[in-house]
Amino acid sequence: MKSVVNVGLGEDLVSSNVVQIVTRDLQAITGQKPIERKAKKSIANFKLREGQIIGLTVTLRGYNMWHFLDRLLNIALPRVRDFRGVSSKSFDGNGNYSLGLTEQVIFPEIDYNEIDKLRGMQINIVTSSDSDIESRKMLELLGMPFENPKPRYEDKNLPKETIESMFAQDFTSSSGNAETDNQLVDYIQSSVRATDETDVDQESRNVEAERASVMGDVELESPVEATPNTGQQVSAQQFQTLFPNDPTGAAIAQRRRNA
Repeated sequence: MKSVVNVGLGEDLVSSNVVQIVTRDLQAITGQKPIERKAKKSIANFKLREGQIIGLTVTLRGYNMWHFLDRLLNIALPRVRDFRGVSSKSFDGNGNYSLGLTEQVIFPEIDYNEIDKLRGMQINIVTSSDSDIESRKMLELLGMPFENPKPRYEDKNLPKETIESMFAQDFTSSSGNAETDNQLVDYIQSSVRATDETDVDQESRNVEAERASVMGDVELESPVEATPNTGQQVSAQQFQTLFPNDPTGAAIAQRRRNA
């Protein structure tokens, strides 16, 4: 297992003393002198010349690696502004993890008043495992604060039984008392049944209310049956009785009856 710390110089290539400054900061952080990485060929568009220093790298093993990881996990990362955990999607599929930092001042070895600018760095943690789940479990035990506490329980290089044994607390939850666990299970099942029955009763009441509302609308909208016409004509006396203030209608009724 090893940890590799990389710092790219980028636009600072034109500066004359940037290599010395980054070397000083990186050596203070890792406790080991970095190695210079030089360009293998010239690229005019990037103003890059062959042999020019483009980055610095430190490879940590053994005590230096564990000491660096301990300070990274317990001191540096908690000092990141608005820190909510590191990404759990930065594994490469072969058990190796990559972490990017945007500022070197999160390490207590760096004095903010002595730096020329904020620089980030890339940290690669190379493990001996070929499984992302095994590597994640190891990093969790070391104290790596992942933003997503539960991993994806699938890995082509590990059998299902091994994964379940590694994350047994995520697959099972027990209080250690069988009687308490059984009571909890019974309570949960009864609560679920009661909720289901309540939902069914409420749905039935809603259906009945809707049906009653529809039937009431149908009754209100039903047309009034007309009185059948028997063919009998109304006499003037009957019309006068029904409409005492309409002498014209009474006269018309009397004329029709005489005809």
